[in-house]
Amino acid sequence: MKKKTFLVLAIFTIFISFIIIDILFHEVLGRGWDFIHNFFILLGEGFTYIFYINLSTFFFWNLIGMFILVVVYIISYNAIKKRRLGSTSVNILCVIGWLIQFELFIIWSIFGLISNPDWPIQWKIILLCASIPLLFLFLFLLSILSDITSFWIDIIKERHDYSLLSYRIETENNTKIVHINTDATHLNTIWSAAIYILIDEVLKKENKTGAISRFIRSIVTNIFFEIATHFNFWPRFSKIMFYTTPSDQSFLAFPDQI
Repeated sequence: MKKKTFLVLAIFTIFISFIIIDILFHEVLGRGWDFIHNFFILLGEGFTYIFYINLSTFFFWNLIGMFILVVVYIISYNAIKKRRLGSTSVNILCVIGWLIQFELFIIWSIFGLISNPDWPIQWKIILLCASIPLLFLFLFLLSILSDITSFWIDIIKERHDYSLLSYRIETENNTKIVHINTDATHLNTIWSAAIYILIDEVLKKENKTGAISRFIRSIVTNIFFEIATHFNFWPRFSKIMFYTTPSDQSFLAFPDQI
Protein backbone atom coordinates (compact mmCIF):
# COMPACT_ATOMS: atom_id res chain seq x y z
CA MET A 1 0.00 0.00 0.00
CA LYS A 2 2.90 2.35 0.71
CA LYS A 3 4.25 1.93 -2.83
CA LYS A 4 0.81 2.72 -4.29
CA THR A 5 0.51 5.76 -2.02
CA PHE A 6 3.87 7.12 -3.14
CA LEU A 7 2.97 6.42 -6.77
CA VAL A 8 -0.28 8.39 -6.46
CA LEU A 9 1.53 11.26 -4.73
CA ALA A 10 4.24 11.25 -7.41
CA ILE A 11 1.63 11.46 -10.19
CA PHE A 12 -0.19 14.20 -8.28
CA THR A 13 3.07 16.17 -7.85
CA ILE A 14 3.99 15.84 -11.54
CA PHE A 15 0.49 16.98 -12.53
CA ILE A 16 0.74 20.08 -10.30
CA SER A 17 4.21 20.84 -11.66
CA PHE A 18 2.95 20.76 -15.25
CA ILE A 19 0.09 23.10 -14.33
CA ILE A 20 2.50 25.60 -12.72
CA ILE A 21 4.85 25.43 -15.73
CA ASP A 22 1.92 25.98 -18.08
CA ILE A 23 0.70 29.02 -16.12
CA LEU A 24 4.09 30.69 -15.82
CA PHE A 25 5.87 29.78 -19.06
CA HIS A 26 3.39 28.64 -21.72
CA GLU A 27 3.88 31.86 -23.71
CA VAL A 28 7.64 31.36 -23.97
CA LEU A 29 7.71 27.59 -24.45
CA GLY A 30 6.71 27.86 -28.10
CA ARG A 31 4.31 25.95 -30.30
CA GLY A 32 5.53 22.60 -29.00
CA TRP A 33 3.79 23.34 -25.72
CA ASP A 34 0.49 24.47 -27.31
CA PHE A 35 -0.95 20.95 -27.23
CA ILE A 36 -0.39 20.67 -23.46
CA HIS A 37 -1.70 24.20 -22.91
CA ASN A 38 -4.88 23.48 -24.88
CA PHE A 39 -5.29 20.20 -23.01
CA PHE A 40 -5.23 22.05 -19.66
CA ILE A 41 -7.79 24.55 -20.98
CA LEU A 42 -10.15 21.74 -22.02
CA LEU A 43 -9.49 19.94 -18.74
CA GLY A 44 -10.35 23.07 -16.76
CA GLU A 45 -13.59 23.59 -18.71
CA GLY A 46 -14.53 19.96 -18.19
CA PHE A 47 -13.83 20.16 -14.44
CA THR A 48 -15.92 23.32 -14.21
CA TYR A 49 -18.88 21.68 -15.93
CA ILE A 50 -18.72 18.39 -14.03
CA PHE A 51 -17.63 19.41 -10.53
CA TYR A 52 -18.72 23.06 -10.18
CA ILE A 53 -21.88 23.49 -12.22
CA ASN A 54 -23.24 20.12 -11.04
CA LEU A 55 -22.07 20.53 -7.44
CA SER A 56 -25.57 21.03 -6.00
CA THR A 57 -26.91 18.13 -8.09
CA PHE A 58 -24.20 15.84 -6.75
CA PHE A 59 -24.93 16.67 -3.11
CA PHE A 60 -28.69 16.29 -3.67
CA TRP A 61 -28.38 12.78 -5.12
CA ASN A 62 -25.73 11.96 -2.54
CA LEU A 63 -28.26 12.67 0.22
CA ILE A 64 -30.95 10.65 -1.59
CA GLY A 65 -28.55 7.73 -1.94
CA MET A 66 -27.57 7.95 1.72
CA PHE A 67 -31.24 7.91 2.76
CA ILE A 68 -31.90 4.83 0.60
CA LEU A 69 -28.90 3.02 2.08
CA VAL A 70 -30.09 3.81 5.62
CA VAL A 71 -33.55 2.37 4.87
CA VAL A 72 -32.09 -0.78 3.29
CA TYR A 73 -29.63 -1.15 6.18
CA ILE A 74 -32.40 -0.93 8.81
CA ILE A 75 -34.55 -3.49 6.97
CA SER A 76 -31.67 -5.95 6.60
CA TYR A 77 -30.62 -5.27 10.20
CA ASN A 78 -33.98 -6.52 11.46
CA ALA A 79 -33.90 -9.53 9.13
CA ILE A 80 -30.55 -10.87 10.35
CA LYS A 81 -32.17 -13.19 12.93
CA LYS A 82 -33.93 -15.11 10.15
CA ARG A 83 -31.53 -14.65 7.24
CA ARG A 84 -28.09 -14.10 8.68
CA LEU A 85 -26.04 -14.68 5.53
CA GLY A 86 -28.24 -12.70 3.14
CA SER A 87 -28.88 -9.84 5.57
CA THR A 88 -25.21 -9.62 6.51
CA SER A 89 -24.22 -9.37 2.85
CA VAL A 90 -26.79 -6.59 2.33
CA ASN A 91 -25.50 -4.77 5.44
CA ILE A 92 -21.94 -4.94 4.14
CA LEU A 93 -23.10 -3.72 0.74
CA CYS A 94 -24.65 -0.67 2.45
CA VAL A 95 -21.37 0.05 4.24
CA ILE A 96 -19.54 -0.24 0.92
CA GLY A 97 -22.01 2.26 -0.54
CA TRP A 98 -21.39 4.72 2.31
CA LEU A 99 -17.61 4.46 1.88
CA ILE A 100 -17.92 5.05 -1.87
CA GLN A 101 -20.11 8.09 -1.14
CA PHE A 102 -17.52 9.47 1.26
CA GLU A 103 -14.73 8.93 -1.28
CA LEU A 104 -16.79 10.77 -3.93
CA PHE A 105 -17.51 13.52 -1.41
CA ILE A 106 -13.76 14.07 -0.91
CA ILE A 107 -13.07 14.18 -4.65
CA TRP A 108 -16.08 16.37 -5.46
CA SER A 109 -15.30 18.81 -2.65
CA ILE A 110 -11.72 19.34 -3.84
CA PHE A 111 -12.48 19.55 -7.55
CA GLY A 112 -15.66 21.54 -6.97
CA LEU A 113 -13.70 24.27 -5.20
CA ILE A 114 -10.79 24.45 -7.62
CA SER A 115 -13.21 24.44 -10.60
CA ASN A 116 -14.77 27.73 -9.53
CA PRO A 117 -14.28 29.96 -12.61
CA ASP A 118 -14.24 33.12 -10.46
CA TRP A 119 -11.07 32.15 -8.60
CA PRO A 120 -7.62 33.05 -9.95
CA ILE A 121 -5.47 30.09 -10.96
CA GLN A 122 -2.88 30.91 -8.27
CA TRP A 123 -5.46 30.34 -5.51
CA LYS A 124 -6.58 27.11 -7.15
CA ILE A 125 -3.02 25.76 -7.08
CA ILE A 126 -2.65 26.71 -3.41
CA LEU A 127 -5.94 25.01 -2.62
CA LEU A 128 -4.92 21.91 -4.58
CA CYS A 129 -1.65 21.67 -2.67
CA ALA A 130 -3.50 22.20 0.63
CA SER A 131 -5.75 19.25 -0.28
CA ILE A 132 -2.90 16.72 -0.08
CA PRO A 133 -3.97 15.58 3.46
CA LEU A 134 -7.40 14.77 2.01
CA LEU A 135 -5.64 12.66 -0.60
CA PHE A 136 -4.06 10.61 2.20
CA LEU A 137 -7.52 10.19 3.75
CA PHE A 138 -8.88 9.11 0.36
CA LEU A 139 -6.17 6.44 -0.03
CA PHE A 140 -6.63 5.26 3.57
CA LEU A 141 -10.39 4.82 3.13
CA LEU A 142 -9.75 3.17 -0.23
CA SER A 143 -7.75 0.42 1.50
CA ILE A 144 -10.60 -0.13 3.99
CA LEU A 145 -13.10 -0.17 1.13
CA SER A 146 -11.02 -2.81 -0.68
CA ASP A 147 -10.87 -4.96 2.46
CA ILE A 148 -14.62 -4.83 3.12
CA THR A 149 -15.43 -5.39 -0.56
CA SER A 150 -13.23 -8.51 -0.68
CA PHE A 151 -15.11 -9.89 2.36
CA TRP A 152 -18.45 -9.20 0.68
CA ILE A 153 -17.30 -10.96 -2.51
CA ASP A 154 -16.23 -13.98 -0.45
CA ILE A 155 -19.68 -14.10 1.17
CA ILE A 156 -21.34 -14.18 -2.25
CA LYS A 157 -18.97 -16.91 -3.47
CA GLU A 158 -19.45 -19.06 -0.34
CA ARG A 159 -23.20 -18.65 0.16
CA HIS A 160 -23.84 -22.26 -0.93
CA ASP A 161 -21.09 -23.64 1.33
CA TYR A 162 -22.59 -21.77 4.27
CA SER A 163 -25.80 -23.83 4.05
CA LEU A 164 -23.74 -27.04 4.14
CA LEU A 165 -21.76 -26.21 7.27
CA SER A 166 -22.56 -27.89 10.58
CA TYR A 167 -21.08 -27.59 14.06
CA ARG A 168 -21.06 -29.00 17.58
CA ILE A 169 -20.08 -27.32 20.83
CA GLU A 170 -18.03 -28.69 23.73
CA THR A 171 -17.44 -26.95 27.04
CA GLU A 172 -14.07 -27.35 28.75
CA ASN A 173 -12.77 -25.28 31.69
CA ASN A 174 -15.43 -22.62 31.18
CA THR A 175 -14.42 -22.32 27.50
CA LYS A 176 -16.81 -23.27 24.73
CA ILE A 177 -15.10 -25.00 21.81
CA VAL A 178 -16.89 -24.89 18.47
CA HIS A 179 -16.09 -27.79 16.13
CA ILE A 180 -17.08 -26.94 12.56
CA ASN A 181 -17.67 -29.71 10.05
CA THR A 182 -16.68 -28.69 6.50
CA ASP A 183 -16.82 -32.14 4.84
CA ALA A 184 -19.69 -31.21 2.50
CA THR A 185 -18.13 -27.88 1.44
CA HIS A 186 -15.27 -26.64 -0.72
CA LEU A 187 -13.81 -24.49 2.08
CA ASN A 188 -10.13 -25.00 2.78
CA THR A 189 -9.23 -22.26 5.25
CA ILE A 190 -10.55 -21.08 8.61
CA TRP A 191 -10.57 -17.52 7.24
CA SER A 192 -13.46 -18.31 4.94
CA ALA A 193 -16.27 -15.75 5.10
CA ALA A 194 -18.88 -18.52 5.54
CA ILE A 195 -17.08 -19.88 8.60
CA TYR A 196 -16.71 -16.38 10.00
CA ILE A 197 -20.45 -15.77 9.73
CA LEU A 198 -21.25 -19.23 11.17
CA ILE A 199 -19.10 -18.47 14.22
CA ASP A 200 -20.93 -15.19 14.50
CA GLU A 201 -24.23 -17.07 14.46
CA VAL A 202 -22.98 -19.46 17.15
CA LEU A 203 -21.95 -16.53 19.34
CA LYS A 204 -25.40 -15.05 18.91
CA LYS A 205 -27.16 -18.30 19.87
CA GLU A 206 -24.85 -19.44 22.67
CA ASN A 207 -23.58 -16.20 24.15
CA LYS A 208 -26.68 -14.05 23.55
CA THR A 209 -24.96 -11.34 21.57
CA GLY A 210 -27.05 -8.81 19.68
CA ALA A 211 -29.05 -9.67 16.61
CA ILE A 212 -26.77 -7.66 14.38
CA SER A 213 -23.76 -9.38 12.88
CA ARG A 214 -20.64 -8.76 14.94
CA PHE A 215 -18.74 -8.01 11.75
CA ILE A 216 -21.16 -5.25 10.80
CA ARG A 217 -21.36 -3.94 14.34
CA SER A 218 -17.59 -3.64 14.51
CA ILE A 219 -16.94 -2.03 11.11
CA VAL A 220 -17.05 1.54 12.44
CA THR A 221 -15.00 0.51 15.46
CA ASN A 222 -12.46 -1.15 13.19
CA ILE A 223 -12.16 2.00 11.08
CA PHE A 224 -11.41 4.07 14.19
CA PHE A 225 -8.93 1.40 15.35
CA GLU A 226 -7.23 1.58 11.96
CA ILE A 227 -6.92 5.35 12.31
CA ALA A 228 -5.64 4.99 15.88
CA THR A 229 -3.12 2.33 14.79
CA HIS A 230 -1.75 4.52 12.02
CA PHE A 231 -1.54 7.77 13.98
CA ASN A 232 -1.14 6.97 17.68
CA PHE A 233 2.31 7.40 19.24
CA TRP A 234 1.55 7.65 22.95
CA PRO A 235 1.87 4.24 24.76
CA ARG A 236 -0.82 5.00 27.36
CA PHE A 237 -3.32 5.71 24.62
CA SER A 238 -2.45 2.39 22.94
CA LYS A 239 -3.01 0.58 26.24
CA ILE A 240 -6.44 2.17 26.69
CA MET A 241 -7.49 1.44 23.10
CA PHE A 242 -6.15 -2.05 22.50
CA TYR A 243 -5.89 -3.89 25.84
CA THR A 244 -9.05 -5.22 27.47
CA THR A 245 -9.80 -7.47 30.43
CA PRO A 246 -10.77 -11.01 29.33
CA SER A 247 -14.33 -12.09 30.08
CA ASP A 248 -15.26 -15.04 32.28
CA GLN A 249 -16.39 -17.11 29.32
CA SER A 250 -14.52 -17.46 26.05
CA PHE A 251 -15.00 -19.21 22.74
CA LEU A 252 -12.63 -21.17 20.55
CA ALA A 253 -13.55 -22.35 17.06
CA PHE A 254 -11.92 -25.35 15.40
CA PRO A 255 -12.95 -26.54 11.93
CA ASP A 256 -12.82 -30.33 12.11
CA GLN A 257 -11.70 -31.07 8.57
CA ILE A 258 -9.76 -27.98 7.46
